[in-house]
Amino acid sequence: MQIDKKMSTGRCGESAATESVARLGKIGIRSEVGQLRRVVLHRPGRELDRIVPENRDSQLFDDVPWLEAAQAEHDNFRSILEIRGVEVVELRDLMENSLTYEDTIQAWTDLSISSGIHGTRVHGQVREYLTQLSPFDMCEILLSGLTQEEFDLARGTVPDHLVDLAQHYVVDPLPNAVFVRDSGTWVDTTLVGTRFASGVRRREAQYVSHAWQRAGARTLRSGAELGPAVEGGDVLVAGNGCVLIGVSCRTSAAGATELARELLTQGQAGSVLLIRLPEARSTMHLDTVMTMVDWDTFLVSGEHVASLAGFRVRLDRAGGVALTAVDDLFGELACLLGVPVVRQVSAAGDVFTRRREQWADGANVLAIRPGVVVAYDRNRFFNDALEKAGIEVLTLPSGELARGRGGPHCMSCPVLRD
Repeated sequence: MQIDKKMSTGRCGESAATESVARLGKIGIRSEVGQLRRVVLHRPGRELDRIVPENRDSQLFDDVPWLEAAQAEHDNFRSILEIRGVEVVELRDLMENSLTYEDTIQAWTDLSISSGIHGTRVHGQVREYLTQLSPFDMCEILLSGLTQEEFDLARGTVPDHLVDLAQHYVVDPLPNAVFVRDSGTWVDTTLVGTRFASGVRRREAQYVSHAWQRAGARTLRSGAELGPAVEGGDVLVAGNGCVLIGVSCRTSAAGATELARELLTQGQAGSVLLIRLPEARSTMHLDTVMTMVDWDTFLVSGEHVASLAGFRVRLDRAGGVALTAVDDLFGELACLLGVPVVRQVSAAGDVFTRRREQWADGANVLAIRPGVVVAYDRNRFFNDALEKAGIEVLTLPSGELARGRGGPHCMSCPVLRD
């Protein structure tokens, strides 16, 4: 994929519409383990500095991260991928290209103004300020947020001391944007528009869906659509036409079933398995419990794998879906993948070690190619188990990135695999 970084020089809709915002190369995700060729990442920015002890829970973080260290860890992640020949596309580039279009500017401006802002006069002031910015500067604010204090200083106006200027936002930050898998995941040649369970992340899905549409991508649904929640971390493209969808604390049963029907109806999947997870913070998505590391091998959380429940989804004659409970989840998986047996690799160690590493996304790894994965360095027992199973493990420093409860799989959105 080549991103055309030429920006519109004006705000005229006609001139912006004539710009070529992107030239898409081949796109296709038919497995979780085929040779990775192209991936979308987002290097964390100032939005992480917006997390303070008072808002970390509402922003879905377990602690206050250190931005510079998180950026260094993410740069390491990118370097690992690029050394192995993977082309990295920055989410920011996709967003900036969309901001060469007048209708995108207007739509994203209205979308970004904090729900805590009341009054048409203030809305108008914020809208006027944002629409005069360059695509780069506007993108920075859309991701990092804008406080009332920053807004007043930028306009040279007297601050309103009746509000907590440092905590009162006119544009809310998006600190979870680093976990790009959730906001945009691909099945075959189609982007699955996700719907977030938490309101603090819903703008991400709308930005990503719109940006990809501007880049010429085919989307299964718009991220702006209302409906039951489905998040990208619960969608795994297992291979051989089989897609796994987790039913979790972030993806509802209704959302998973609706997505399964859409994938089967439109031919994006030949078979779909729903997998019900325990509802807990440590098992928020399917990819926190199991990820693929080879064509026939899954890394799994031994603490939770026995409690997973599988359901095969089929279309009925009326175009709806019928669910059939699966007695042997991994036996059914082997059948759908066309392999004799599915290997399960799990961490050794005592119960405390396994739980600690599962909390730090020990089962959340990204396959670069069959048998080669990127994993957090802190999860020694998970990584040892992988190496004993013949899997090459490329380790990534993880002191700060893990504070948001997301590993290498969560932080990557593959768009092309062999």
